[in-house]
Amino acid sequence: MNKRQKTVFLVFILLIGQCQAGYLRGQDQTILWNNTIDPASIGYIPNVQYLGSGYNIYFANPHSTTGLDPGFTNSGILELDYNNNLWTNINPDRSYYVPDNVSLTVEKSCIVSFQSQEVNSLSQYRDSLSSSVQFQAKYFAGKFSASSDYQEVQDGLNSANIQYIESQARCSIFQLDVYNSPSQNAQLTPQLQQALFTLAFNQTSQNDYYDFIDTWGTHVVTSVNLGSRFGYKYQMDKYQSNQLTQQGVNLSVSASYFSSSGSASGAYNQTQIQNFTQAMTSWSSYSIGATPDANQDPLSWAQQTLDTPMPINISILSFDDFLNKFSFSVNGLTSSQLNTVISNLSQYLQTYCANRLLVNGKIDACADQEVSSSQIFQYSNNTFKIQNFLSNNYIQGQNGQNITSAVLFTKNPNINIAQPDFQQFKMQIQSSNTVSFIQKQGGECITYSSSQNNSTLTLQSCNGSQNQQFQVIDIAPSLFYIKSTMNNLYFTSQGSYFQMQQLQSCLGCQVFNLAYII
Repeated sequence: MNKRQKTVFLVFILLIGQCQAGYLRGQDQTILWNNTIDPASIGYIPNVQYLGSGYNIYFANPHSTTGLDPGFTNSGILELDYNNNLWTNINPDRSYYVPDNVSLTVEKSCIVSFQSQEVNSLSQYRDSLSSSVQFQAKYFAGKFSASSDYQEVQDGLNSANIQYIESQARCSIFQLDVYNSPSQNAQLTPQLQQALFTLAFNQTSQNDYYDFIDTWGTHVVTSVNLGSRFGYKYQMDKYQSNQLTQQGVNLSVSASYFSSSGSASGAYNQTQIQNFTQAMTSWSSYSIGATPDANQDPLSWAQQTLDTPMPINISILSFDDFLNKFSFSVNGLTSSQLNTVISNLSQYLQTYCANRLLVNGKIDACADQEVSSSQIFQYSNNTFKIQNFLSNNYIQGQNGQNITSAVLFTKNPNINIAQPDFQQFKMQIQSSNTVSFIQKQGGECITYSSSQNNSTLTLQSCNGSQNQQFQVIDIAPSLFYIKSTMNNLYFTSQGSYFQMQQLQSCLGCQVFNLAYII
């Protein structure tokens, strides 16, 4: 070895020595730091088991007024082990073990001010729920609709002159995520492995797969934010709400102020708050995790939440995508056998709603239905106009400047109005073959007549002028009445019926209850 080689060798040895010394110093520092933590203070993250749990998107409702989101199936999918004994220091007095293959972020963000939004349709309600449950759409139309809270909102929007306002505050403590990499070797629970093994080797039918989905869920929770949520759901009279809006009252802001203190805030117009409460027909509250104290102190709320955090926001993967993405192994199954089970599961997830939930009456439709008063349709001639106003949710007749209610718009689910083609401006009315009459103060009246073949549906004023004739072009199974003018107004009868009621304010008039369906 020449002199130059010896020099290089010595430098190399010195570098190795420095690295080892640095490593040992780092170990010493880590040991010293670890020794400052009392082992008795290291605990397990409360309610960490919601990460990697099963979730049924049809029964789910993250804003449930009855407690925990009913979408959780209480079936453990991921095995949360602590073999690596990982722990994260939260603060000088509190540390937690972190499960293998899981990342932890501490947020401790508590905002007591309430955020509010109006809910005038089922799509708006679904959007509100989806803000707390992130997932890819795929084939889960009808999501949330088997939950009791969803059905309550749907019935409310169907019933009549109702809208909702949601107002909530959140306190976020822990963000937990399954590492987004198959190389982390996350494991399935033994119970789930046995269930998958059974599907692979038994003579299984579609009902066996549907039973599996009932038990384990349609999805798996891959990310969860643990904390607290507290909120209100206000049911409002739509007509009064619209009047307040026209007066410049912001309903969402009013709801936020009202939620914050239960009464008017000094900085906000008390008259507006009073008007808001008058327009309110009912309210319900919901809470998960800790509830803010009377002083609504964010720090106090955070401290309470730290002890009992609950899932307030989650991300989910469909069960088949979850099994594919993480390349799990199942005891006793080859990769080919597991792939067959996953392929079958993917197929039955697509038919689960129709073949299991719908036929058993758990859900109204395997579709993201819309119930809304927001669509406007109208028919008019020189003396009469029928219109569904966005604001007040009923049809009214207009004669000059005198406006009187003609047809009450209540969205009875058994009686339907539809507007299937907005481009051609079609409107469908489902009714029985009956003749009915409405008499209003001021002289307006409407006559619907459809009892025999080739009969006509007539829209007229009380004096008989300006009658509008609708020709019957199809008798069975439904009747279509078409006004052959540029208005392209379509009416149809499909075996349902008009329900009539007496209104005391109308001097004995009879008013049709109708429903609007997109």
